[in-house]
Amino acid sequence: MQGMLIDSLKINKAIFLDDFSTIEISADNIANHPKPAMRIRKKIMMNLGSEMATFKQHDTVVHNLALEISKAAKAKNMPLVTSNYQRLTQGCLSCHSQFKQRVSEILK
Repeated sequence: MQGMLIDSLKINKAIFLDDFSTIEISADNIANHPKPAMRIRKKIMMNLGSEMATFKQHDTVVHNLALEISKAAKAKNMPLVTSNYQRLTQGCLSCHSQFKQRVSEILK
């Protein structure tokens, strides 16, 4: 998650600087972020149970939006970059508000 935060902040800064290259690279990093080890994923799955589908749905939304941001940056389409970045940020916040506390407890 820390890597995704760093890349998200890089995108935010790059938007203000019209730095499409950084936006593209950082969005790709978010889309292809490393997955936790299988034992950790299993622990999360066991604890979230039926809510795991919602958790995964949030991840898929963020993943797909990051790919769209990267594509828009490659096309130098700043309006599309910014609208998708706002949606990506909302996707992150939605997941965090619903799961951050619980997942943090699971991983302790």
